[in-house]
Amino acid sequence: MSSLSSAFNSSSTLVTLDFYQQYKPDASDKDLVRFGQIVTVVLIIVEVLVECIYAGVDGRWYFSLFTKYTGLYFPPIAAVFLFGLLYKWINARGAIVTLWTGFIIGLTRLVF
Repeated sequence: MSSLSSAFNSSSTLVTLDFYQQYKPDASDKDLVRFGQIVTVVLIIVEVLVECIYAGVDGRWYFSLFTKYTGLYFPPIAAVFLFGLLYKWINARGAIVTLWTGFIIGLTRLVF
């Protein structure tokens, strides 16, 4: 539950701050919190639907698949976060390149 809660919270925060706040810069804190709550509910509904669709794939539940493949996208996110905290000279372009490179490597690893 902790992993799912963290994933939902992080995802809703990213969507709210990176998309909604950019689309509506004059939104109040109350509006941002409300939008974040709505995004969280939508994410939970999508997760439950995906769980129902993929339940029993290869005799495994979706959560098992989720935890197995978390390692594909977690390393680049952790690298950006940790290096961003430790080194002030790292910029947004470097973070984006790292995330895309990690995504491509993870996708390649998943395919093969």
